[in-house]
Amino acid sequence: MHQLGIKPAFKTVNLEELTKTLTGLAELLKKSSYEINQSLEELKLLTNVLSIQLRRLGVLKT
Repeated sequence: MHQLGIKPAFKTVNLEELTKTLTGLAELLKKSSYEINQSLEELKLLTNVLSIQLRRLGVLKT
């Protein structure tokens, strides 16, 4: 990095704090991924219900 004229912002990093930060980020990503999957499942169910209702009304052909 020094060859490019870029100096690191910090000379030392507290590994414990870094680990906590990375673990927190990983948990957030996992949670977000889980919530997205749950929402997609709900969307699939609601889409199925809607298509059944539209078929019954004769709006949607089978």
